[in-house]
Amino acid sequence: MEPSINPSQWKIAAVGAAGLISALVFGYFLRLFLGGGNQLPVLVAALVLFLIVFVLQTLFLKGAFIVNSLMALESAGIMIFFLDRFSWYWLLALASLLGFFWLAVHRGRVEIDNQMQVHFFRVEKKVLAQVFTGISLLISLMYAEISGLGNLGITQKQIDNILRPAEPVVQSLLLENFSFNMTVYQFTEASVIDKLAGQLGAPINSVPAAVKSAAVNKSLDGLRGQAAGYGINFRNSDTISQVVYNYIIGLIKKIPSRFQFVVPIGVVLIIFLTVKGLGTIIRLLVSFPAYLVYKLLLLTGFARLSLESRSGEIIIL
Repeated sequence: MEPSINPSQWKIAAVGAAGLISALVFGYFLRLFLGGGNQLPVLVAALVLFLIVFVLQTLFLKGAFIVNSLMALESAGIMIFFLDRFSWYWLLALASLLGFFWLAVHRGRVEIDNQMQVHFFRVEKKVLAQVFTGISLLISLMYAEISGLGNLGITQKQIDNILRPAEPVVQSLLLENFSFNMTVYQFTEASVIDKLAGQLGAPINSVPAAVKSAAVNKSLDGLRGQAAGYGINFRNSDTISQVVYNYIIGLIKKIPSRFQFVVPIGVVLIIFLTVKGLGTIIRLLVSFPAYLVYKLLLLTGFARLSLESRSGEIIIL
């Protein structure tokens, strides 16, 4: 019987080249982003492109040597942009890519072998789950290394970078003009004004200044009392970000020195779980475009489906 995939050398080379190039593009923009760049939309697009190609190469390539060599090249292509941060974190990130890329291909091929027909979305789900786990580990490990969080060298700037992506969420849920750079007094004043405007149903300018000032001071006293219960102390001039930073530093100082090695592990774990939690969204961005490309390649004759006979031992009674 004819093999299910056209073994043409140039087609194999084309798939391999697409995988390596997409890995290089993703690694490049990931390094820029973790280094403080603002290329998040471009990074997401590069990640989606790489994942689409990875799913397709799992479907199209069979030979163990070719597949394993390509996975190694793709892992190296991503990690080469982090060579300036060579460390145990770098080695662990490379190992996670190699391990989960191999697991993704293995589970994808097992899913194909267990089917009478190729069910694209079953294969794609198996593959993406493992690939994205490896990439999530890569991001968490290299972010901890680049930012210095893994060495307990936590700075105010790093806390600002961590908190900034959460601002739109807080703005939509709590306060429209919220910013982590607001002072505690500004935050309390804005919250009180927003609350008073809602209660009065009138322009806030109509409320006497003395009433607003009294309401703000009362709210500050209540907030300070609640925060003290958690061991948080602040001045009215402290920004929200500074309050968070001082609280984190205070928690770390309370950890006995012999146990402080768990802090880097905790940092990596938190970042990993945060990134991994985006897996469903990423899969939605990848699965349907990948399916369309897959069908297009079948329609154009780049690849074709055919039947393959199989035989093996079975146990009967």
